[in-house]
Amino acid sequence: MNRTVLGLLGALTFSLGLGSPLGCTRSDSELERAPAEPGAAPKEEGTGTAEPSTVPTGPEVLHLKFGLYTSRNPATLRERFAPVLRYLEQELAKATRQTVRIDPDISGTYEEGQRRLLSGEVHFGQYGPSTYVEARTQNPQVTLIAEELEGDNYTFRGVIASGKGITKLEDLKGKTFAFVDPTSTTGGQLAKAVLAEAGIRCDGFAKMEYLGKGYVDKEGKTRKGHEAVAQALVDGLFEAGALNENTLRDFEALYPGKLNRIHAFMSPTRPWVASASLKPELVEHIREAMVLLKDQKIIKSIQDSLSGFRAGYDQDYDDIRKRLPLTKDFDAPCETKEKAPGSD
Repeated sequence: MNRTVLGLLGALTFSLGLGSPLGCTRSDSELERAPAEPGAAPKEEGTGTAEPSTVPTGPEVLHLKFGLYTSRNPATLRERFAPVLRYLEQELAKATRQTVRIDPDISGTYEEGQRRLLSGEVHFGQYGPSTYVEARTQNPQVTLIAEELEGDNYTFRGVIASGKGITKLEDLKGKTFAFVDPTSTTGGQLAKAVLAEAGIRCDGFAKMEYLGKGYVDKEGKTRKGHEAVAQALVDGLFEAGALNENTLRDFEALYPGKLNRIHAFMSPTRPWVASASLKPELVEHIREAMVLLKDQKIIKSIQDSLSGFRAGYDQDYDDIRKRLPLTKDFDAPCETKEKAPGSD
């Protein structure tokens, strides 16, 4: 075959776009992207399990940020959410006909996570029910995508627990108490509402602290979020505290007989929420993908107790809205003490 014919064939191949998805030749190194986290399972026929994908760099890639806050160690969060984010990348790529990359964006505090959601710095994410309620109050364009399911339930439990043998809410007066964060749902706001109903307010404790940003245990390990409260109770640093039931179960298994439940209360499960910066059509695509997700390996990588997702309904969070005044009632005495005379 002479050079003229070879040249014509090469031009024809280029014009038909056979060299790459964009009609231009790319090297393997440009096309390859390592799996988001090690240990991702290959796709099994009919399971919906996410498979490692290649993501070219360039303007054709849709980049999305997925918001989380440090309820656990950041490395653990990345590992747990890698399979579901890879699954959503693939489903969005099918729906939009473009390459999609979703990167986790982990905030150090609940407040910072809410700020990034409201500012649109993150496109969507998993948040606590109270964060969703407060964010939507400030910006009605914040959208509920889906709710996590535990079994057939879209509620789960928060608990007030003790490591000191306390058995009744009334016995907490004068004791030391640990919360996760002022804006945590089960480890803060709903627990405060329960305590206020029992006649206990913030000035009724000998000591009260928020540990969610980090607690260093007796072995030098830093615990964050709900785990920080559980570990502080086990270590005897506090006599009681508020946290979610899933974390309590984990620590009951690790430290048999060290913790006991004083009171349990219901909360909506964690919502997955879109910021105003995410286009409505992408919200719908993500919602559909989450509702259709049935692969238990992907689902339980997030949390062992999860069974799936359902389309969310804003009215599911009305009880939290109704109970927020009780939270403010709990905090009121301490806010009055902290306010300096003449500060108005």
